Amino acid sequence: MVRARLGYSHSFVGDVKPAAVKRNIASQAMASTVLLLTTALVLGPGCDGTRAGAHPGLDAAPEMDTAAAADLSVVETAPDTSEGRDLAGGDTASTDVAAADAANPPGPPYVTTIRLMNVGSKPVIVQQGMSGPGACSYGFQIAGGGLPNIRRIAHLERPDSICACERCHAGAARPLVCDSNDPICEQPLSLAPGATLDFPWDGMIVFNGPPPLGSDCPITACDLVAPVPAGLYQFSLTFPAQAGADPVTYRSESALPAPDGRVVIAVGGN
Repeated sequence: MVRARLGYSHSFVGDVKPAAVKRNIASQAMASTVLLLTTALVLGPGCDGTRAGAHPGLDAAPEMDTAAAADLSVVETAPDTSEGRDLAGGDTASTDVAAADAANPPGPPYVTTIRLMNVGSKPVIVQQGMSGPGACSYGFQIAGGGLPNIRRIAHLERPDSICACERCHAGAARPLVCDSNDPICEQPLSLAPGATLDFPWDGMIVFNGPPPLGSDCPITACDLVAPVPAGLYQFSLTFPAQAGADPVTYRSESALPAPDGRVVIAVGGN
């Protein structure tokens, strides 16, 4: 890599450029050196034993190796590797970061995709609003000893109304404030054999319980929103009973953080 720095603070008259000035100086310096050497060779040593052209009382200037003299008109700098990386050798920095992330995954919440996959031979109807905490919930659940709630089972989907403990304060006119929404449900989906449906989960659950320690909330129970820590869990989805048949629950065990950030629940199989 050759970098040319033209950060000059001098003023130049006419069309004279910094590079041209350097070339002129180099040419004059080289010409003066050649002339000095030629004169010394022609005249030979002086009668007093000093070399011709040398001033008495002063050390003679060392002879210049013109073959090894550098061309002063060209300024080259070594490749700057302090800020760059050897792309030909691979992006080792990003590889090291990826390896570090794999060895020390970031803490919760673990954003995860819950994927439904129809492994049966017939279509499966996936419908909102049949179960779950909200009017348009599918009914995804998670169970495991690592859950922060007492029941050790929770819905992945959030309820339509949340009265968060963090917004509850004793000095407020209304200590407990609730946020509500009125969702519009999607039409039922027919999941063909081999087809998949992805549900994005933010890694958080909502559960009802006493205010956390240090809270001044005067209410005995409110909603807490908390991340699910790392561990082994069971993910499930229950399909409601149809045509006199019993409800069917499909389950899948997976660790958090999930491999590739995805949990697959196979549905439609016998």
